[in-house]
Amino acid sequence: MLSARNIAALGFMTFAMYLGAGNLIFPPFLAIKPVSISLRA
Repeated sequence: MLSARNIAALGFMTFAMYLGAGNLIFPPFLAIKPVSISLRA
């Protein structure tokens, strides 16, 4: 049985995994996409 501390740690780890990875991956992708569109014009 998981204790309240383990549940809180697992919740924080999944929260950090999804938002942390998204913050590293998506901003450079969003910065590159408008540049490639403007170069085609």
